[in-house]
Amino acid sequence: MRIGLIAPPWLPVPPLGYGGTEAVIHTLATTLAAAGHSVVLAAAADSTCPVELLDGFAPAERAAMGTTSTELPHVIRAYAGLDDVDIIHDHTLAGPLYRHRPPGIPVVSTIHSDMTPALCRVYEAFSRDVSLVAISQHQANSAPDVKIRRVIHHGIDPESVPPGAGAGGYACFLGRMAPCKGIAEAIGVARKAGIQLKIAAKMSDPMEVDYFRSVVAPLLGPDEEFLGELDADGKFALLGMPSRCSALCSGTNPLEWS
Repeated sequence: MRIGLIAPPWLPVPPLGYGGTEAVIHTLATTLAAAGHSVVLAAAADSTCPVELLDGFAPAERAAMGTTSTELPHVIRAYAGLDDVDIIHDHTLAGPLYRHRPPGIPVVSTIHSDMTPALCRVYEAFSRDVSLVAISQHQANSAPDVKIRRVIHHGIDPESVPPGAGAGGYACFLGRMAPCKGIAEAIGVARKAGIQLKIAAKMSDPMEVDYFRSVVAPLLGPDEEFLGELDADGKFALLGMPSRCSALCSGTNPLEWS
């Protein structure tokens, strides 16, 4: 089968640092290829995923993350270049609503965002002619009016994950600096449990920086350590190999944000 994958334009596939969606797409692409499928990936030009890469895209535009004016041209180019595939798996928000998709090619879309009331209306519109995949049962249950075809949890390639070295003696948070991710709650839980908390989070766009300054930074105490944004090795060090964490966790000190 020839499978087209569409990644968002914001980060390369695989991502150099933060990028949960892009990491999932990379694993999906390489695993499908290993299973014998022909995979073509529409992604930022600086992507290095070892499958067929559709050309004609701009390099990753992280500073423009979330902007319609960046996502729409990316989506238009992606669908134009995927007119010879058997199925398209779209990981963007705008793509499934693009009305000039190649006729006759089925489209599936994985939901990578919270099911807010506004986005539920978007996904309801998707489901008219796109098969929607939720990444958790909770996500699916949060949108009872949205037609979810399957719940498929994000997968990982176990061969890429090094074994841990035992209990690290701390709790950790790994994600992005946003209220919906529960960083403030993680601090409260760890403090109540009397355990050190290491926080690894993407913090680059203005809303993330503002949330850190106004909410998270005032909560930090001697038992909380902010590591900044980690690459893949840093994430594995944090999650399973504490003896290597100090060498590989090279995030930004929160006190450096002015």
